Amino acid sequence: ENFRIQCFNSNTGEFQRQIRIENKETIGAIYAIEFARNTNGTILFVVTGGTQTSNKKVYMIDAQNGEILTSFDSNPHLITPHDITVSTNAREIYVGELASSPSNVLHKFELS
Repeated sequence: ENFRIQCFNSNTGEFQRQIRIENKETIGAIYAIEFARNTNGTILFVVTGGTQTSNKKVYMIDAQNGEILTSFDSNPHLITPHDITVSTNAREIYVGELASSPSNVLHKFELS
């Protein structure tokens, strides 16, 4: 919500930094994030959407500079995405739908 991702210290709860999403019309409302480390640094995986928008996508964002690295459009598969997680090797992305969604499923996407 509010087109931003706020980062806090998990031990102290202290605010660390904020990543602003500048192109609000493109990315839509952020519903869930997950992070994973790889050889290129830390990547944030973001799922957007909800019932009020047709812009339902998965984004990969560089956690250091907030730059959108890539995204993929999963429509028409995602209806009400509301959670995201990734495998330990960051090759599989799982997106959960709300239980009230007509699809009521967990989607799996594989990165090549």
